[in-house]
Amino acid sequence: MKLLSPLLQLSLLAAAGSLAACGGGLNDARHSTGGTSVLASTAYDAIYVANADQGTISIVDRGTQAVTEVEAGLEPSRLARANGRIFATLRGERAVGVFREVAGGLELERRIDVGAEPFGIVADEKGHHLYVANQLGGDVIEIDAETYEITNRWPVDGQPRWVALHPSGKHLYVGSAFGGLLTDINVKSGAVQNLELPPVTGLDPQTFEAVDLSSRITGDLSVSPDGSSLAIPSLYVNNVTPVGEVDPEDIQPPEDGGYAGGADGTRRFNPAVVLIVTNLDGTLRTEYTDTLTLQGFGRGDVVSGYPSSATYSPDGETVVLTLEGSDAALVMDLPDSIGDSRNNGFGRGMATTVAFDMEPGFGMGMQFATVSTVLTGTAPRAVTFVGDREAWVHNGFDGSIADLRYGRLADNMGNDQCCFDDVAFGDEDGSFDTNDTATREAVLVTEEILPAAAAEGRRLFFAASNAQMALPGAGVSCATCHFDGRNDGLTWQFDIGPRQTPSLAGQVSLTAPVTWTDEIVTVTDEVLITSQGRMGGTGLAMDQAEMVTAYVDWSPLPDTASRGSASDAVARGQELFESEEVGCGDCHNGEAMTDNATYEMFGLEAVRTRGLRGIAATAPYLHDGSAPTLRSVLEAVRLGEMGDTSALSATQMDDLEAYLASL
Repeated sequence: MKLLSPLLQLSLLAAAGSLAACGGGLNDARHSTGGTSVLASTAYDAIYVANADQGTISIVDRGTQAVTEVEAGLEPSRLARANGRIFATLRGERAVGVFREVAGGLELERRIDVGAEPFGIVADEKGHHLYVANQLGGDVIEIDAETYEITNRWPVDGQPRWVALHPSGKHLYVGSAFGGLLTDINVKSGAVQNLELPPVTGLDPQTFEAVDLSSRITGDLSVSPDGSSLAIPSLYVNNVTPVGEVDPEDIQPPEDGGYAGGADGTRRFNPAVVLIVTNLDGTLRTEYTDTLTLQGFGRGDVVSGYPSSATYSPDGETVVLTLEGSDAALVMDLPDSIGDSRNNGFGRGMATTVAFDMEPGFGMGMQFATVSTVLTGTAPRAVTFVGDREAWVHNGFDGSIADLRYGRLADNMGNDQCCFDDVAFGDEDGSFDTNDTATREAVLVTEEILPAAAAEGRRLFFAASNAQMALPGAGVSCATCHFDGRNDGLTWQFDIGPRQTPSLAGQVSLTAPVTWTDEIVTVTDEVLITSQGRMGGTGLAMDQAEMVTAYVDWSPLPDTASRGSASDAVARGQELFESEEVGCGDCHNGEAMTDNATYEMFGLEAVRTRGLRGIAATAPYLHDGSAPTLRSVLEAVRLGEMGDTSALSATQMDDLEAYLASL
């Protein structure tokens, strides 16, 4: 697998005729080049909003702000537009909904069957093709936007979730939820290139020694309107330095700061946007890469959390990022080292590179961007530009959209005082003055349908800027590691040894006590220990912690690709699973596929039997993450520490794996 930046490279801006964007950009600079949950209509007289919880799409009239809500299907997640049609990924029913734009609304025309958990979707500006990422289907598909036939399919690792398309229509970029994996697909030739985000080095919170940070992609990608760069919302994590233990009786952060980082401000979680320069045809300029760390201000302290989307302004001068855990958007002025589309009419690019033959050091591979902060509603998911200077943000948990007042911010971005005059500082009681930067009054587009406790618990679960949940500025929330209410695919080092992040999908309380080694009696106890102890929050009231538990138990199981399959292979695998010789069913039984007991295995004295429902979506496996795939788990079972597969043939192992994948 190729790294985007094997050596630390500092790139100098120069006029680069070979990178000229003329002819490689959008005709309509407002056209969405990446997935989004909020989208302007073809005529830009309305705004469409995907309401995943409600199963609807809302239509907001730009002139009157009147709202119409139409049924869409199960969990509409992202929207795209082509040929007078709106396409919505219906994550809960393995389909894409096709809606015809009509006066004042949308009409459902048909559904296109795609794959398990379709999420990201993007259309080329000419309306020829759509591209859909099936997160748990493990592939990306191309759909003819006129015939609705699937014309291509590419397997992609790491749970492909987000997509962006170069304006030339030649290159599709896919961001996977696990492993910092970026896949570049040449949709004309079919060539596929797997890349990792550029390496970044951080500091150990205690020793200040350099440590390699793990990378993740965290949100919707996009390409600049002139086709000269790709923006990737990202997070760099220190999961290498051991995290100290928290006493359940006296919940205090460990001496090393836990997930919150060191007392001097050294952080374990470093939000970033990776900007990659592209050629005229969309080929990534992987030798010319800068990583930008993002910091803004608001809510009384540093706004910090993983970015959930990146959207270029129509003029390409700024990128707007939504921070769903901090209820804020950052308007980021693109630095000169990434390139400047105003440069004598040439495209954004770097003709000269200075490479230092040394290992990357902390801070040397990262830059601090100039940003202005806008306070939004709860859990901002995406932004759409309906005019050159008018942008609207979708507040996912509020069920609303709001005008970002982008024009005012853009005017101030070149002012040295922009990042101080426009920042929003909260008063001690959490209130804000009327001159603080915030969106205009939000337009409610749908009603909350979650149970009240689960809805409030979700807000807390995702909150990175709530001092009760986490130390301000630490950039961490429950959702940071339990991404989408599931897991982050990482193994963390603790003083007691390595622990893989478990998925929280499904009703976790059914298998309490929780954690790997039977330490915590209830989910609510773990909420208190993690928020106040590991994340450094000031502490939740018991009823608040119970609300977080309500959300965790509400979160549904993943729709894995083979879930519920009744093939012959699955039937044979089940028979093996339940056989006395293999013995898996001795411990993995019942509705949750666990006896909820503890056993000594793999060097641990009391490992609680894990439930197996939805296991195909929760790699890596075992307490230390040492098994990257289901097959590797079954190979480990040949040792006889949990069940015994030592006598099984390769074909029988295939059958057993098929059964596990069907759960």
